[in-house]
Amino acid sequence: MSERVNARLKDEFGAGHIRVRGPEKVMAHLMFGVLALAVDQWLKLAANQA
Repeated sequence: MSERVNARLKDEFGAGHIRVRGPEKVMAHLMFGVLALAVDQWLKLAANQA
């Protein structure tokens, strides 16, 4: 299950092609991707329950 999350994060939310420098910027880039992934999953869950 975690591998699927990692794959979606890389393929759909930009974690595969990071073009920023510095650990703070990389972490911010990855966390925005994680946030977008969480919102996407939340919206899918809400649509399935409606």
